[in-house]
Amino acid sequence: MPDQRDKPVAGPSAQAGPRRRAGWRDQLRHSRPTQLLLGSGAAAVAIILATTILLVIAVRSWDIRDAERELTTLNISLAEQTARALQSVDLILESLIEQVQAEQIATAAAYERKNDHATYELLKSKTTGVPQLDAVSLIAADGHLINFSRFFPIPGVNVADRDYFAALRDDPRAGSFLSFPVENRGTGTWTIYLARRVSGPDGKFIGLVLGAINLAYFEDLYEALRLTDGSAIRLWRSDGTLLARYPAIRDVGEQYPLPQARQAPVDGKPFTTASSDSPERLVSIKAVRGYPVIVSISRAVSQILADWRWQAASVALAGAACITAVVLFVWALIRQFGAYEALARVRRQREEAVRGREKAEAQINQLQKMEALGQLTGGIAHDFNNILTVILGNADNLRRRLPAEDRELQGLVAAMVRNGERGATLTHRLLAFARRQPLEPKPLDPNALVAGMSDLLQRTFGAGIVIETVLAAETWRILADANQLESALLNLAVNARDAMPDGGMLTIETANATIGEAYARQHDDVRPGQYAVVAVSDTGTGMAKAVMEKVFEPFFTTKEVGRGTGLGLSQVYGFVKQSGGHVKLYSEVGRGTTVKLYLPRVDGDAASDAPARAPQETAAVAPDATILLVEDDADVRVYTAQVLREIGYRVLEAEDGVGALRLLATHSEIRLLFTDLGLPGALDGRHLADQARLHYADLPVLFTTGYARNAVVHHGRLDPDVELIVKPSTYEALAAKLRHILGKSEPTTSSQTGKASSSSSGSP
Repeated sequence: MPDQRDKPVAGPSAQAGPRRRAGWRDQLRHSRPTQLLLGSGAAAVAIILATTILLVIAVRSWDIRDAERELTTLNISLAEQTARALQSVDLILESLIEQVQAEQIATAAAYERKNDHATYELLKSKTTGVPQLDAVSLIAADGHLINFSRFFPIPGVNVADRDYFAALRDDPRAGSFLSFPVENRGTGTWTIYLARRVSGPDGKFIGLVLGAINLAYFEDLYEALRLTDGSAIRLWRSDGTLLARYPAIRDVGEQYPLPQARQAPVDGKPFTTASSDSPERLVSIKAVRGYPVIVSISRAVSQILADWRWQAASVALAGAACITAVVLFVWALIRQFGAYEALARVRRQREEAVRGREKAEAQINQLQKMEALGQLTGGIAHDFNNILTVILGNADNLRRRLPAEDRELQGLVAAMVRNGERGATLTHRLLAFARRQPLEPKPLDPNALVAGMSDLLQRTFGAGIVIETVLAAETWRILADANQLESALLNLAVNARDAMPDGGMLTIETANATIGEAYARQHDDVRPGQYAVVAVSDTGTGMAKAVMEKVFEPFFTTKEVGRGTGLGLSQVYGFVKQSGGHVKLYSEVGRGTTVKLYLPRVDGDAASDAPARAPQETAAVAPDATILLVEDDADVRVYTAQVLREIGYRVLEAEDGVGALRLLATHSEIRLLFTDLGLPGALDGRHLADQARLHYADLPVLFTTGYARNAVVHHGRLDPDVELIVKPSTYEALAAKLRHILGKSEPTTSSQTGKASSSSSGSP
């Protein structure tokens, strides 16, 4: 036996820490003075913190404003100096033109005779004292060089292909023209040309005067300013061509989008700009007066705020010291209140325990209430559907028995039916809210379904809408509820029609598509695999991006009040998602909209689908068929038995599962069990069917219910091999359903079975 003394024992010091922490937490939670002190301390800390932040922000704003004023002043000066540099060259060119005019040179041939040495000396003298002017040239009307200030004799050069020559030759009213920059391949320097047109007395073009401006002059000018670190000056043509930059780069002559130069004001007012590959900068842009040139000066915001960071750190340190002092003072006061609150804290703990228990009970009651609400919703729908079954059924019987010529009574019965159907719609909405509407997916061919709907849509929409179907060859089969898919396509078609008030084209297409792993990872609830696609396209008004983001939300609509519920596209989306598919929306304003429904491909060996839609027919009388009807509601049972007998079946009736089992034991001629799912007692409809099939394994069973119960519906889909008809059902629907079920049990009537099955596909 081990020695108990070897076991470690937690002493008072080891246990004091957790108890002390729990005590502090209780004091902070329950002590009003402590809370007031904490609130006051927090307010003081908040004031100090806010003051510190505001001061830091204010200092930053001051530094930015100072930099803005400095950049604005400097850019105005730079734009003026640039204008003067260009004007001085322009004045030289004007003086040469005036001299030509003074010499009364009226023709291009006379102008070409200015190729003498005296003219060369004159041109050479014009460049003296003008550092930005590299050379002055006289250009003939055919573009060849007449005279040149740098060389004599004149080299054989022709500039007829240059931009300035074509611009000035073809425009008699043109003033000066600033060319695209040209690089001297020998020296590596960049030059722009300022050119002016020379015209004769009659205005006819006889040549040009041309000044070559060395762009290095501007770089030297900018360098002489000795800008602070992080600054840059650029000289641009208005089309975005970079002419000069300091610090120098090798991108002179390149064109840039220049969004700031084209969209921002060019009055020198600074603004900030940033991109993914460059830091934030403060930029000032100024247009050069009289010339298509822009000067921009910028400075890195980080450099502007270099001194501010030290100031901000100092202010933050002072604020942190003040906050620390306040926290220590408040903490000391709180400790004083701790001793006085110990007994009150115990009492409050007991009261808190009582309140916690009451809160837990309230939460349980709330959960029970919500569960009861769900059961109540289903129960109301169930009972209401039983009532509607009797009302609609007897109204239908009355309609069929009244003389057709008695229009007054027929109108009254029709009103009863219409309002009864409105009630049925209400119950369906309640069931949809409770997620009790089952899907009955079956393998089907999308091409056949679309082809069957095209004629219906054309008749419904009229001549204003052109409907075109484009069906892909060998479209994959899908597993879907045909009625719900038709409803989804009809919703999309109606939306497309409403988007084309003046007419247009509605296109319904089918195709095969494969969704890969990469696409599935980018979209929620999308599984990779093979899909059949049904696309509905229109040439209507289209949707903006903001509308597209909300279009599948319930009750969202862009239609006028009373013209749409906002549930159409949300129902389409819910159906496709419940079917394991995917919805993709494409739309452009003014161009139209396309909605693509991706539905999973079903294996090729799946059972053949029935036609998507066929007219319902009344079942033929089957005098040898005996049906056991099990229904606890007496009125519903009486009405249903009457309908079954009117169709031609023999009927045995039971009000619960026990009575039904007794009838099954004594009547071997029963060919079908027709039972409500919600029966009283221990045997509900599903358990009754299970018990019946223990003795009659091949006995067909048709379930009916006011709403889809979990007994036969799972994950929103009807269980395999389960036949269900939802209340209220019509005479024709019930007859077709029974013929379909009994036909399946008789191989010799298989040709009629398919027809009956298709007739029962319509929703009651």
